[in-house]
Amino acid sequence: MGLRTAAGETWPATGGRVGGILKIGDQSLEVTALVANVAPGHLGCHFEQNAQAVAKAVEEYFRVELAGIQLRPVNPSVLKKSEEGLPSWFTGKNNCDLYMVEFRGEVVRWEASVFGNRMTWSKGVGLQAVAHIEDEASGKIRYKGSTLEKDAGTPGDSLKRSTATLIDAMEALPDPLKAQILKHLGE
Repeated sequence: MGLRTAAGETWPATGGRVGGILKIGDQSLEVTALVANVAPGHLGCHFEQNAQAVAKAVEEYFRVELAGIQLRPVNPSVLKKSEEGLPSWFTGKNNCDLYMVEFRGEVVRWEASVFGNRMTWSKGVGLQAVAHIEDEASGKIRYKGSTLEKDAGTPGDSLKRSTATLIDAMEALPDPLKAQILKHLGE
């Protein structure tokens, strides 16, 4: 962890301790950190008090970014051809993925899932949230095999933000295509 100092403020030397309240997301955690490195304008340290709680809070705070970084392209030779253009599919863990079709450098359609929350965009239709249809016999959503889906209307701001965060963090998605999808999310 790195901390910044205010002008004229001094920190303990290497081996010293610093404590306080760490605010990350909606959480406030009391922490004590051991100073590992001191340089002009910042302090490097590791947590002694509440280290596991801090690690969990940091992981949760950056959960969507981490999921986006981990998305990897599927071999295009195994994807079904599309009359609309060239299909691409990026998959990761925890029900996160992006499927898109591009034609001559323009994204014409895409579908994204962020921890199972799905939305789509297509030319002429715009953004739509997607909901899984529950299995009528059990009252539960079916996750194995094919699932039925329906249009759930305009996606909420939270889904749009998390999808934009996922897309923005994708290292495997070329920047021009990424910019188009982020523009669609801002419409």
